[in-house]
Amino acid sequence: MTSKRSNLTYDFGLSEVEVGCQELRDRLKRSAHLRHLLEVYHSDEDDKPHDAPAWETWLRESGELPPNFDALPTNAFLPDVLVFNDGRMVRTPEEWQQRRQEVLDILEHYQLGSPPPAPPKMVVEELDSAQDAVLQGTVKHVRLVYGPSAKAVAADTHQLSKDACILRSVHLNLEVFIPHGQGPFPAVVEVGSGRTGHLAGYLSSTAARRGYVVCTFDRLDAFTARDVYLDYEYNQLGWWAYAASRCIDYLCRLDEVDQSRIAAIGHSRGGKMSLIAAALDERITASIPSHTGSAAGTVPPWRYMGEKYGAETLEASTRLYPYWNHPRMRFFSGRENKLPFDSHFLMALVAPRALLVTEGDADDVGEPWGGQQAYLATRKVYELLGHPERCNIAFSSGGHRLAEEVKEQYVDWLDMQFGRRPLDFPEKLMYTYTFDKWREVVGAAVDATSFPEKGLDDLLVGEAGSLIQTREAWLAKKGAIAKRILWGLGELPAVKDVGQAKLVDVRKTDIGLMKATLPIAGKLVGHLTYPDETPGKLPVVIYLHAYLDALGYDWPAEYGWAPSVGERLAQKGFLAVEYDQFGYGTRNHDSGIEFYTEHPRQSAMGVMVQDVRRAIDALSKLDMADRDRVMVAGFSLGGAVGLYVAALDERIKAVASTCGFASMRLDAHGNETEGLKRYSHLRPTLPRLGFFVGHEARVPYDFHEILALIAPRPVLVLAPILDQDWFHEDVVGCYEAASAVYRLLGAEDRIQIHTPLDFNRYPPKYQNKVNEWLCGIAESL
Repeated sequence: MTSKRSNLTYDFGLSEVEVGCQELRDRLKRSAHLRHLLEVYHSDEDDKPHDAPAWETWLRESGELPPNFDALPTNAFLPDVLVFNDGRMVRTPEEWQQRRQEVLDILEHYQLGSPPPAPPKMVVEELDSAQDAVLQGTVKHVRLVYGPSAKAVAADTHQLSKDACILRSVHLNLEVFIPHGQGPFPAVVEVGSGRTGHLAGYLSSTAARRGYVVCTFDRLDAFTARDVYLDYEYNQLGWWAYAASRCIDYLCRLDEVDQSRIAAIGHSRGGKMSLIAAALDERITASIPSHTGSAAGTVPPWRYMGEKYGAETLEASTRLYPYWNHPRMRFFSGRENKLPFDSHFLMALVAPRALLVTEGDADDVGEPWGGQQAYLATRKVYELLGHPERCNIAFSSGGHRLAEEVKEQYVDWLDMQFGRRPLDFPEKLMYTYTFDKWREVVGAAVDATSFPEKGLDDLLVGEAGSLIQTREAWLAKKGAIAKRILWGLGELPAVKDVGQAKLVDVRKTDIGLMKATLPIAGKLVGHLTYPDETPGKLPVVIYLHAYLDALGYDWPAEYGWAPSVGERLAQKGFLAVEYDQFGYGTRNHDSGIEFYTEHPRQSAMGVMVQDVRRAIDALSKLDMADRDRVMVAGFSLGGAVGLYVAALDERIKAVASTCGFASMRLDAHGNETEGLKRYSHLRPTLPRLGFFVGHEARVPYDFHEILALIAPRPVLVLAPILDQDWFHEDVVGCYEAASAVYRLLGAEDRIQIHTPLDFNRYPPKYQNKVNEWLCGIAESL
């Protein structure tokens, strides 16, 4: 097999004589998966790096193929860590110990690689020490020398210089702080900077001030183990975790250290390391993985780190940071729902020892909603083992960087877990909505069985069962469909007059475009991008983002895409409008159960629909905006919102929906998709639909009807065949059913579908396709 773009050639030496026909078919299928993966993330239409050289080298050297994805089970939800590989439930702490080994085996195969055993010999060299008058303690610089061969370690230590023997053993430089006073003290281990400096870890100085023994190690030294332990395929973060264990070997030799109270802590990459170390080394009695982002050791699950979530995706992580994951992980790019594990599996290995899960509500490499789901899944193991108080979660306000008070909060938690202060760390979830809480708050009850079962074949059937054959007959039915859709949305919030529309913070970008901010209503703030020269009124495109919990509309920067979604639209001559949708970005605290307590008859989707209308009202008061050429484009969640609002508001002249929907009535595929639960149980989008889980055929309306209400206005559906959110045939079914209405109205060419062999994505390649289509529509209006 040859990939033209990457010039990689794989010769597997297959013949029907050497392997059976079934094995041959299997390998050919897996080869096709690899070929597709090598090609799909390459594009000439964006400027991010395309190649993954380290991974491609591993492919050449290993000759390994992806798994047969068709044979792997699909799970859109987090797999249950308390279920054995054979399907049995874990019911006792004793059974968990058996399951724990299964989990460890899974993680080592797919994500971590194989860690070596503890070294047979480790030499400690104390280099120097000094007193720290500020922290009131002693700072030591120590070097640990270890490797797979005791003989080599001895030779390196006594006969050779460090430079001469670095490939024979690891020379790990540490900085150790020991407080003055009566020990033993609790201790923390953290990865340090590239060269040891004064307590160079991100959290270490805070712990030192609070009376902890602190040990930081040189991360570059730790990674040299890769060139020493040649028989072990392990990732960079794993080698850091291995170094942390060697630090614990050293700390356990010190009388000043309480061996029952040793924590692994860290932020970002250090947070990943701390989680891996705690999972693998049971001498670690507490772990704080702070704002981990993605990769091995991540807190947010891979399933909730795809492009529609705006976080560091599996594809980006394995391409940009190849040593943070085992190479096998990249096979699952775009197919995260095929992973037999997720982040909570590694977290569960820490149980019943103390674990503090942390996320930032605006962390541009994190995913707070996903982090909360992983925490809740992990907590079940702690509950089984009888220690739920040892598993906690802490959300902080702001981005990736930590404020000093957050670091203090971390050490407060350590003090509680180590018995230095009373245990008082109440659970404070950022996302408070659940379907059960909603039912309790609003007192809602819907008997799904009282609704008739329907499919997708009822669009052109009148109330009396007659065939609809005229425009007039169709118009008579539209009102009934709209009424059912409005039932699902609930009471729509009032759209008040926005008053005077005034642009603020008007500025010119370095790529020759103008940007401005348009306050609309409260937290609803439009971010506008438009051409520098604006002769006459500009056609308007409102872009609706996906499930970007932390970032909201400000999404593409993490992927290295330039220009952004709005900038690409502006380059095509549009007035591009973006904003944080309700429940996301700057509004990601607003759609919890507290919202439904105050507004029991509303829905988050209803607010989103009204936000688009508010935006149109405000834009219509701008001289530069052409109110007769307002269009909407959306990806994932935004693709659904755009269809809802276009169906109900004819001011929208066209809508493009990417990865936005499939038939709700047909979306009953077990765990292979999220089904109706995506709208009612996982998110507070459309709670009333939760009553139809298990009765999907009785949902009062479906997306083919929403599409039909937009007719004869233009609609573009971009539906990748490998979109893991939807069964492709369920999307096509809605499109084909709605097309019948477009044909009836003489507008068959105004509804189009594009079905690339791709995953759930909205890269520049597809943005450009949508934008070209919008340009054609704008010219025709």
